Amino acid sequence: MLILAGLFAAVAILVKPFAMLVAAAWAAAILFLPVEANGSRVPRFWSRARRGFLFALPSILLISPWFIRNGLLWDCPTLSSVDRVTMRDYMAAKVLAEAEHVDLSVAQSRLQADDPGLCPGETAKYLKIIMDNPGIYARLHAAGTIPVLIGTKLRSLACSISALSINSQTFGDRTWTAG
Repeated sequence: MLILAGLFAAVAILVKPFAMLVAAAWAAAILFLPVEANGSRVPRFWSRARRGFLFALPSILLISPWFIRNGLLWDCPTLSSVDRVTMRDYMAAKVLAEAEHVDLSVAQSRLQADDPGLCPGETAKYLKIIMDNPGIYARLHAAGTIPVLIGTKLRSLACSISALSINSQTFGDRTWTAG
């Protein structure tokens, strides 16, 4: 069962790398909580360590090739370098552009010049830019997120309304016609 749980954890990590934190929390719980699912105690540390290993091994085996591939191909030994590029080229650059009243391309060029490549390493610097300007970040984030959410809701509502305005619909062996 732990091996299967480890496989599912690996799939979750490959789909969304942030799931690695959840998998790490589960592995720590398996290792440090000396209680079985049925409530009985697991007295020995090595028994718990074996269980933690059974959970972690499938995850490690499934995600390791991606770390290796990205390290060899992009010189970025992580599951995804997209997060770092997005933080540098979009999130921090937009905040910097707004804070310094410069064009977005100028802010992007400056950040890319300081930390070039597909695997930016100065994540702390980008977080500091955002944290130094929380109001700007919140405004930009809301301006980009709210229209998407509202637009999605309005499109769904429009599709629902248009589906109801169809003159006739068939349900099983009956056809209902609007009058």
